[in-house]
Amino acid sequence: MKTTRFLPACLLLASGLAMGPTLADWTLNNDRSALYFASIKKDTVVEVHHFDRLSGTIDAEGQATLDIDLNSVNTNIPIRDQRMRDDLFQTAEYPDATIRVDLGGDGIKDGEQEINATLKLHGAEKEITAKVRVSVTDDQIKVISTEPLRLSASDFGLDGGLARLAELAELPAISPTVPASFLLYYDRQP
Repeated sequence: MKTTRFLPACLLLASGLAMGPTLADWTLNNDRSALYFASIKKDTVVEVHHFDRLSGTIDAEGQATLDIDLNSVNTNIPIRDQRMRDDLFQTAEYPDATIRVDLGGDGIKDGEQEINATLKLHGAEKEITAKVRVSVTDDQIKVISTEPLRLSASDFGLDGGLARLAELAELPAISPTVPASFLLYYDRQP
């Protein structure tokens, strides 16, 4: 009798494990995707940076995620990359940032729209709104920001790190507001 209960339980567990990965219908294509942000120093000098490693999924329930590996920050200046990792993002404690979006039961729609998301960065969470253009085909979803996000360092407890960066670079100040834009490609998974 124990055997008759054990076998169905094992089959149920095995089918659940086998089905797990299929819940993620779409996976972010890191090679085609990009997330850019700009820093403004001395009130007039704008420099554009990006992250080399992004990952994410959109699952069958309409939950979308974008994970940003903060250790992959790329400013094209190695010492500045290191300072951003160590002094601004403090990646030893906070190695990544995550954006979560609930697309709801309606799922993904083509066209221009505003999406509400939750950004988790440096131990803090904040609701953000992004204006995007979405293109959906049978095998790909493309999401492009139509205007830059404006993120405030103080919302995520990054003020001290920003002040430290300014001090290390001998700058009078670095703007605490950071514009960010993105181009994301999600590929359908078999």
